[in-house]
Amino acid sequence: WALHIWFLWSLAIYAVLAPFLATITDSRPFNRLLEVYLDKTAGFTHWTNVLIFAVGVMVGRGLYDQIFRHIADDTPFHWIVRATLANLPIFFLGMVAFRNRRFLETLSVLSIPGLLIFGFLYWAVATYGGELPRNLERVLFWIVRGGLSLFVITSILWFFKKFANKPGKWLTFFVNSAYSFYIFHFTFIYLVAWGISRFTGNLYLTYLAILLIATPLTLLWHAFVIDKVPLLRFMFTGKWSQRAAGTAKPQPAG
Repeated sequence: WALHIWFLWSLAIYAVLAPFLATITDSRPFNRLLEVYLDKTAGFTHWTNVLIFAVGVMVGRGLYDQIFRHIADDTPFHWIVRATLANLPIFFLGMVAFRNRRFLETLSVLSIPGLLIFGFLYWAVATYGGELPRNLERVLFWIVRGGLSLFVITSILWFFKKFANKPGKWLTFFVNSAYSFYIFHFTFIYLVAWGISRFTGNLYLTYLAILLIATPLTLLWHAFVIDKVPLLRFMFTGKWSQRAAGTAKPQPAG
């Protein structure tokens, strides 16, 4: 029932938790511990970040299986509760990075070995994990999945830090279109998938068509519909003026 907007429910939960988590990230003991951690792991912090994050994902999933499953499984909210717990570690890491510039630098790293190693491990667990005891397979799956996820996220952060770190018209447009893209992209995915299914049932061709067609269509929807209607622009960017929403010349920070 939540469709693809389930994550908005998770974000609402995170927003409620944010003051409590901010109290932790701003506390002296936490920041002392963080500085010690960064000093002791200097040079390979992105690897220890992955380990901590992967364990956090596994703990979140374990909490659902052992505790929250008994409360939520028979309700419409079971997926939202499970996904919120599983993604809570990345929200917390994001809060820490927002508060601590030095920690943010450790999350802006491209690690080809990390991507390859965890990509291989993910494939291995998905392919052969069924031969392992169920509990062991689940532990390995969530650790490896969490590790691979963080290596992908840090690669994205590295890319934007290196190639899209200055104000510009296109960067402003993409930032402003993020929310409407999130809400509407599945609509265009379904439309393109439905259209291409009339010509081929090949999964890979369908996926390629979605990448090449659905993404531009969603951005065009934002540019020519959302951004042109003041009420929609306000709903999806928080800005009434079209100039404020991205056509004005960017001003340097500070």
